[in-house]
This record gives sequence, C-alpha cells and structure tokens, in this order.
Amino acid sequence: MKLLRATIAFTFGIAAEQALSATPTALEIVVALVAVFGIVATAIYARRHFTLAILLLFAVVGLSRAVLVNDQAPHIAWGEVPRNEARVELEGLLLSEPTPSNGRTRLRLQVMAPDSSAAGYSIDVYTERLHDLTDSSRRSNDFRYGDAYRVSGRFVLTTGRQDIAGLISTSSVELVGSTNGSAVRSRIAELRSDISYSITDALDSSTGGLAAALLVGDRTKLSEETIDNFRASGLSHVLAISGLHIAMIGGIIMAISVWILGRQRQLYLLAPGLGVWVYAVLAGLTPSVTRAAIMFSVYLLARLLGRQRSVLPPLALAGAIMLAINPPILQSISFQLSFAAVLGIALLSARIAGRASDSIQTSTRLPTFIKRPITGIVYGMSVSLAATIATAPLVAFHFGQIPIWGIPSTLLIVPVLPLFIAGSLLVAIVGAVAEQTIPVAGILSHGIGNYISFVANLFAGLPIGPVNAVGWSIPLIFGWYAAVLIAINRRAFSDSTSSMGEIIRSFRVAGRSAGTSSGQTHALDSRRYTYSVVAIWAVAAISLAGFVVSSPTSSELTVTFFETNRGDMILVETPSGVRMLVDGGDDPDLTVRNIESVLPPLDRRIDLVLSTHPDADHLGGLQHVVERFEVQTIIDSGVPHNSNIYESWAQLIRTEPDVVVTDVGMVIALDAEVVLSILQTQCVVVECSNFNDEGVVARLEYGEISLLLTGDVTSGGEFDLIQTGQLIKSTVLKVGHHGSRTSTTQAFLDAVDPALAIVTTGIKNQFGHPHEDVIERLNEQLSPENVYVTRDNGTLTVTTDGERVWVSAER
Repeated sequence: MKLLRATIAFTFGIAAEQALSATPTALEIVVALVAVFGIVATAIYARRHFTLAILLLFAVVGLSRAVLVNDQAPHIAWGEVPRNEARVELEGLLLSEPTPSNGRTRLRLQVMAPDSSAAGYSIDVYTERLHDLTDSSRRSNDFRYGDAYRVSGRFVLTTGRQDIAGLISTSSVELVGSTNGSAVRSRIAELRSDISYSITDALDSSTGGLAAALLVGDRTKLSEETIDNFRASGLSHVLAISGLHIAMIGGIIMAISVWILGRQRQLYLLAPGLGVWVYAVLAGLTPSVTRAAIMFSVYLLARLLGRQRSVLPPLALAGAIMLAINPPILQSISFQLSFAAVLGIALLSARIAGRASDSIQTSTRLPTFIKRPITGIVYGMSVSLAATIATAPLVAFHFGQIPIWGIPSTLLIVPVLPLFIAGSLLVAIVGAVAEQTIPVAGILSHGIGNYISFVANLFAGLPIGPVNAVGWSIPLIFGWYAAVLIAINRRAFSDSTSSMGEIIRSFRVAGRSAGTSSGQTHALDSRRYTYSVVAIWAVAAISLAGFVVSSPTSSELTVTFFETNRGDMILVETPSGVRMLVDGGDDPDLTVRNIESVLPPLDRRIDLVLSTHPDADHLGGLQHVVERFEVQTIIDSGVPHNSNIYESWAQLIRTEPDVVVTDVGMVIALDAEVVLSILQTQCVVVECSNFNDEGVVARLEYGEISLLLTGDVTSGGEFDLIQTGQLIKSTVLKVGHHGSRTSTTQAFLDAVDPALAIVTTGIKNQFGHPHEDVIERLNEQLSPENVYVTRDNGTLTVTTDGERVWVSAER
C-alpha cells in the first residue's frame, strides 16, 4: 500500500497545480522543494512522521512536474492569426479525430504557413463534405487523420480559448493531400475508414452508424436523431469509445476465456490481452484508447503475477506514470473513465459474478445443462455492471446532469454491446471476402443494433428527463464512491465501527437472529437474479428476431415524395420491385434516412438514380446514395454547374460504369407496365433564360394513371412543353420549383389537368415556398383537399393499381 499512497500524493500535487488560479513561479517551486527536503531530513533525524514527510515530497514533485509541463505547453502565435470576421483561405492538417457536431463534421486543423511549416495555431472547421482534388476516389464524408485540407470562409476569432485560434463554418473543404502525420496512424485511419464504410454500406444508416462508432470509433456516421436519443436516455457515453468500452470488451473476453480454458495455467489472460489491443487498433489508437488499453494490460499483468487481490497499486502506478508524462490528462474525461472502468472491473466484477454464480449453481429450478451457459452470461454482465457502477458518477459530473434513466438503459444495452461489436466486425470481414453473404452475416448486428436503438428511443421518450447535477455533483461523486467502498469492505467497516455503541451492536444482533431464514432468502435471491438475467437476454433475442423481419413488398406502384429540409426527393417502386430515386434533396444524412425508412432492413438495392437538376436542393444527397447503396444505373441531367457539390458529383459519376445522360424522347421501361418518358431537358421551341429550365421533366405512366415530375421548371419551360405538343396531361402533378411564384401558370395547369397536386418543400426553404398565388390557383383548379404540401403534410406516398389512386400523408 506504500506504492498506492505515493501515487495518490503525486496525483494530488498535479491536481493542486491545476486548481491554482495562478501557476507557481520557479522561485516558489524552489522554496517549496527546499522546505519539503528540510521536513524530510528532520523526520529522518527525529525518526517520526517519516511516511508523512515522504508523501509530502511526492506531492511537491507532482506539482513541480505539472508546472514544468505547463510552461512548455505550446501557445498560440496570435500575430499570425487572421483578424476577426475576415474572409480567408487556409490550408491545414487534420491530426486528430473528426467528430460530429450538429449535423456537420468538426475538423481540428493545424494551420500551415505558405512555406509549408506550421503556422503556430489550430482552428476548428465545421463542414458537411470534402471535395477531393487528389483523384483518390475519396467519398464525400471520408475525413481521415493525416489529411491536408484547403478551407475558405469567414474566420471567427476565439480569443477565450487556448486550444484553437478560431472557427470556420463552410459547406465543403478541399482535400489537397493525405500523407501527413504519423505513417502508422495514417495507415490505421485508412483501415478504419474501409471498415467503417464496409459496415455502413451493408447495414442501414442507424445500425451502420452505431456499428461504425462502437467498432472503429467513427462517430461521423451517426445521425443527429441517434445522438439526441442517446443523450436524452443517458447513453451518450456509450457512443464514444473510452475506458468503459476497453474494460468491458477485455473483461467479457476474459470471462469467456475463463469459461472455456479455466484458470489453471493463466492462459485465459492471453485472449483478453490480444482482444483489447486489437480493439484499440480498430479504434484508431487514439491517446484515450491507448491509455485505457495500457491500464487494462496492467490489470492483466497483476493477475498474471498473482496480485489480483492488490491490483489497485499497479493501476495507480500506471496512472501516475501517464500523469507524469502528460499532467493535463488528469482533467481528461477519457482518462478518468478509463481508470474508473478498469478499477471497477478489478474490484467489483468478481464479487458480483461470484455471488450470482453461487446462486445459479445452487438453484434447483434450473436444468444442469443450462447452468454453465447462464454462468458465462452472468460473468459478462457482471463486467458491464461493474464498469457502469464505477463510471456513473463521472458521467454525471462531466455532462452536468444525471439522466434518470441512465443506469437502467445502460444495463439493458451494455450486456449486448460485445455481441453487437463482434457482429459488426463479422460484417466488415465478410464484406471484404464474400460481399454476397453480407445479408446473412448482418442479421446479428442488425437485430441487436435495432434493439439498442429501441432502448435508447424508449428511454428518450419517457416523461422525466435528466436532473441538473451542477453544484452538487462533486459531493455526489465522493458519496457514491464512499458507498461503493463501504459495500466492498463492509465486514472491515463493521468491525471498525463496532465500538460506536449499542445501536450498531443491536443491528448486528438483529442480523444474526435473521440467520435462520437465510437459506430461504438465498434461494429467493437466486431465483430473482436468474429470472432477471434470462428476461434481459430474452428481450434481446426477441428483438433480434423481430427487428430483422422484412417489410412486405407492395403489388402496386408506389411513389414516395419525401419531406426534406428543402428540395426534391422522390422514390418510385414498381409492382415488380424496381426502384428509382429521383433527386436526393439537400441533406445527405436525411436522404439516407428517408430511403431506409421505406426499404426493408438489410436491403440496399436501388436500380436507378435520376438527377434532374444540378442545384444543391436536388443533388445534395445523391452522392451519399451512390456511395451507401447498391445503385445499378445513374441517369444524369447532363447540365453542368459551378459548385463544389456538382464537381464532387461529376467526379463520382466518372468512375461509375453505368451512367446515362438524359435526352428528350428517351423512354425507360422500369418494368413491363411502368414507363418513364423524358419530355424535356431544356427549352427547344422558345428561348428560356432561367437556369431552372435546364433540367429534366419526366412523365411516369402505369395503366391509366400518370404522374408528371416537373423538377424546377418555370413558366418559360412550361410554355415550351405546351408548344412541343407532347402528352403532358397527367393524374398527379409534382408542382414545379417547389411552388415558386414563377411556376405553375394557369395555362400549364389547364394543359396538365391534374386530379392531385403535390408541392415538395421544407421548413428550411428560405424563399417561402410555396407562394400563396400558386396555392390559390391549385385550390381553385383541384379543390384544397387534393393539394398536398410536404412542409405541412410530411412525407407523402401515392399508391396506384393503374386505375385508382390513394394518397397517404405522414401528418
């Protein structure tokens, strides 16, 4: 325990330096050291209080080390930083992990000077996509460690922070290089990217995003809805790989290894050691993950040397060494979670599992053949429970609130996380070896992933939200850990307090008198624990079966007009199952979620993608679709546009084998009964000056029912369509240009003569579409009950059997 006391004193010194309002000067440090050495010498001479003097010395050494590192810390070269609100173009290196932030990705870039040297400051860039200038076929959201980016935008100064000099928010950044930083970390980043996309391409966006986050630490694939639900349900800590995950994975592998190999030759320690480091590599060997892996390795070493009952001193030593190397990590959430999780597993998991195992083995209600598997499950759950107990107060402290449902939701999710991670790894491996078998390999991950999302959504929707923990969370931490320590050492605590009087003794006597019924109580506890374990895993098994059931296919033609932030997004599915996506809206993540909301699980097939117009509100989500789904053929408008989004799209389709450019008169037989006719790609009879008229207008026919898809056509294009004499009369009209005042003239309405009209526009449309004049014309022509607006009605589905039409609205 001497080692433990020394490390605590050293850590206390580091904490004291970080708590001081002003850093001690060199003179003050020298005076303190001289005074402490004097105290130590006096203690040695007097042979009294020697231990206390040595601990004081360790505390001052810790304080001195923290001061030294603080003085050597890099400072921002403010003279090189652009002025506030300036329009700038900068190049910088990404030397840390990209992270999601309010629907965008945050990149912390080390800015480079024109001579390619470091400019002496870093910035945070918030962006949606990259534009690849290196011809590396990089996907639009594939941000990696070691990348060099060119960024243009308005620079916002952040003088109150020491880690970054400013912020830039921009829709896209340009990738200009990818071989910077550590070669090892760059190679790992490439491997992680391949695994991440292999998973997200095989699974739906919700499950794939979770799998990428938990297997390789890529949280950029998580949707905002998922992040919000996990935050509201107290599960935010589950999404970021930390000491909790490392300790949980290692602990559960160790439990399985013990179950298979036994404890005789210590061989059971090999599997968790290798497993933890493989997982750390997959997670990118980030500093936080590496620290957690080191701590768990120290724990395994202590068990190997027969020191598992005194694992606290070596763990404390490992933490002290890390603090000596980098004192500021004491305030790091990941460091604290790593230490607490490993310590919790070391001190609590064996106790929890031992009591539960005894209850299971002595149970007379369970068949003998099932006791061993249940015992293995219990050992795995005990690891999760121990890590959760140890980290819960830290999670509450750092997030400033205590989620009421955090502990129950965590206990429902954490036991299945190793299975989910293992299933995700299986999907990644199968995707690299035998892609056609991914639907089978993905059943486990898909089922458990949907179960995890279900739990998060369930607790997020409960009426009682998180409790504010600001101001009393520090006492809570001390109280929590004090209660845990008392529970662990309750016998010693009881002995040490036996002299407190008759009250304590009376409780102990009462406890002894209750011993006659202890056998019945033990049996009751055994049954309750066993039933709880079986119930939890039964829920997971039922969810696995339920969530992988595919949606029934329709025998009719269905056309879904999705609600987007702004723009067009239409999915056509024919009676034979052929799927065509017309445009992709403006938000790539929302586009993917919209498609997955109507596709069966694990089904990634889209037969055709039609791009009608190069504006961002039509093209913005299509690149994600081509990258994430199995697209057979791309039909492009052929209209060029001067934008980064279009340049990325053009670069992408140059690499695709099946790309067709639309032309007037083109007829596409989607199946034996459904036909798509291209009526217009630009004005041919009259001269149209509006760029919106340089787009595709198409007519979809099935039996006696037809739908006119008008894109962004304006009055000029509408007049041109009428003049060409083509058949434009249609049952359903997709109103042109989102209901803009420049579209849907009375002459055009008379020529089309629709029975239904659908306006595709969203709440983020900055132009106020649809215009009241257009809605008035539509209401007069069709009656208000036959006019639908996605902004008001949500996603709309038009279904037809070729003779009749049904419309279903989301709201």
